[in-house]
Amino acid sequence: MDSTSKYIENDHKCKTAIMELRGNITVPKWIDMHAVLFKSICIQPEGRPSIASSHCSGVHYEWISNFHHLYNALLKYMMMEEDD
Repeated sequence: MDSTSKYIENDHKCKTAIMELRGNITVPKWIDMHAVLFKSICIQPEGRPSIASSHCSGVHYEWISNFHHLYNALLKYMMMEEDD
């Protein structure tokens, strides 16, 4: 599989994951279900925050970017709940 195909496939997986939140699923379960996908679309240099690997050959893959942002936000929300 070439890199462009990989990005197209991941973009579709990210869109599907985001759409799953519309169903009857808890946030912790959703985070657990998609942890591997999240790691596969991240770039995280040591000691730096992660960023989405959402660009390939001049194309921006919006669903990858949106998934990364949403996953991070929900993960932070879960951490805040644990602190209470």
